[in-house]
This record gives sequence, C-alpha cells and structure tokens, in this order.
Amino acid sequence: MVSQSGTAIKIQWTTPDDGGTPLTTYKIYSDQATNTFVEIIPSTGVVNTFTIDAGLLIDSVYQFKV
Repeated sequence: MVSQSGTAIKIQWTTPDDGGTPLTTYKIYSDQATNTFVEIIPSTGVVNTFTIDAGLLIDSVYQFKV
C-alpha cells in the first residue's frame, strides 16, 4: 500500500510468514526508474510502515522494495 502527498510517500507492507524465526528488521530500497535499487533505510526494526518525506522529486517515478 502506498500513499503520497507532494514530495512525501508512505509505504506499508504486509508482514510475511517468518518461517518460525521472528523477523527483527526490514530494509527499504529505492529506485528512481533506473532498475538500480539503493538501500535508503538500513533498518526500520519490525514496523511495517515507513514515511519518506525528504529528497523525493515531484513528477518523478520511484520504485520501492522492502
């Protein structure tokens, strides 16, 4: 799920099956339509929502992966 406003974006994801081992952190990667993902958030802990509110350009395409 994604919501956006101006130059900010909020991403939210569903916690995956942990296979019996509790998850301890998520890493968030961003790509500005180049297919070269860069880690932007080294660790969110175990939260499953994050807001990026700086450095995004208006009228640009971004991809995110967690």
